[in-house]
Parts: sequence; C-alpha cells; structure tokens
Amino acid sequence: MFRIETDRIALRPFTAEDAPLVQRLAGDLRVAKTLALVPHPYPDDAAARWIATHRESAKSGTEYVFAITRQPDSELMGAISLRSRPGKYGGLGYWLGHKYWGHGYATEAVQCMEAVAFDWLNLPQLTSSALKSNIASHRVLEKSYFRRTGLTRRRFRDEPGVRPFVMFCVSREEWAAAPRC
Repeated sequence: MFRIETDRIALRPFTAEDAPLVQRLAGDLRVAKTLALVPHPYPDDAAARWIATHRESAKSGTEYVFAITRQPDSELMGAISLRSRPGKYGGLGYWLGHKYWGHGYATEAVQCMEAVAFDWLNLPQLTSSALKSNIASHRVLEKSYFRRTGLTRRRFRDEPGVRPFVMFCVSREEWAAAPRC
C-alpha cells in the first residue's frame, strides 16, 4: 500500500507495532462513544486482529485503511478507511484520538481520501455517516464538500435499540467543482 503526505499529516499503512496505541486511542470512551462499530471496552487483542486484516483488504480492493499520523514527528493520531464498491461508490469512515480533536486533522485526512477515491479509484461518489449528535464529524464532512442526504436509524455497537445517524454524500463532480486552496 502507499503513503499520502501533506504538510501536516501523513496517511500510511498500519503496522503491528501500532496496535497498543490504537487500543489506547480508540479505547478512550470519548472516542468510542462516537463510533458505531468500535467495541467498548476495547478488547486487548482487537487492534492487532484489525490491523492484520488490512493488507488482504487492500490487495482485494475492498477497503483501504490508513493510520493518520502527524507531520513531522509521525505520531499516530487515528485512522481513516475507504470501502470501495468499484463502479458504484465508496464508504468513508474515520476517527481521531481525543487529544487531536479540533485541529483540522480529520478534515485534512478526509480530503486526502477524497482524492484517492475520485482520482485513483475513479469512484462516482463517496458516502459517510455520523451519529446525529456528533456535530464535529458533520462539520468535517461538510468542510470536505459532503452534503447531507438524510437520516437513518441503525444499531450502535451491541447496545439495544437503534440510534439516529446523519447520512452524507459527495459526487466526483461536486468534489471536482469545489474550490481548492
């Protein structure tokens, strides 16, 4: 897999050595309560098992998962993934450790992955979703040219019942027409 760099961040493949920090960052309740699929409490071996799946997923073209790291010190801050359904759409998901919230890192990572989706994978559109209560994630997506497409209710981890999620989408054409710095 490849590496993507900007002045402030680098997206790189995860390594087995990242597992303890992934467990600590994603296991933080402040982070976990925003993520529908990440278990809490975070099991001891979950990060290592998750990282071990990345190479095969990328090789098959079904999902590309990157560590979000800070430049220039390479500090691991979070993760971003792009699930690809060639010819149809891509699904984007991401998280950052709590201490990295509010600095624009997630927006920058999302915009990098949009370039991968539209320029490299030639996908026609990207989708994403966020808990209705996760306004910060809504802003990340909106600053990255996604538009709200509706509300849905879905299961949240292993909790009983469902929770409301806001759905987002951006087409290749919308992204290409958006202003760039």
